Amino acid sequence: MDTAWLAAVLALLAALALVDASQRRLPHPLTALLAGLGLLAADDILLALVAGAMMAAPFWLLRRGASRGRVGGGDLRFGFALGCLLGPALASATAALALALLALCALLLRGAGQRVAALPLGPFLAPLAMAALVFCR
Repeated sequence: MDTAWLAAVLALLAALALVDASQRRLPHPLTALLAGLGLLAADDILLALVAGAMMAAPFWLLRRGASRGRVGGGDLRFGFALGCLLGPALASATAALALALLALCALLLRGAGQRVAALPLGPFLAPLAMAALVFCR
């Protein structure tokens, strides 16, 4: 893994987390660039594409069903990009941990008496993906 590539990916992940935290959206150009960088570094492009589709599928199902508009296209594209970037096992573990942390934060906020309509996923998912890239890949 090239240092310049890693720096670019980490910067993109940080930008996505900040934009999602402040604007509650994940811009398509940034998620597309992240997916492209993941595919460029992949040993097996077909496996990376399958991993991306595998990570996008749950977000697509949530978007179509239970999320009531809270899961958007940016979340779906971000899931695809992380699948391409991290591979199936690491991306799945990262997403599961991010969702668990998001749920825990929502419960803690509700327990503190704050109304929680929806929390953005990017600020939970991006730092964990950064850690996975630095320490596990």
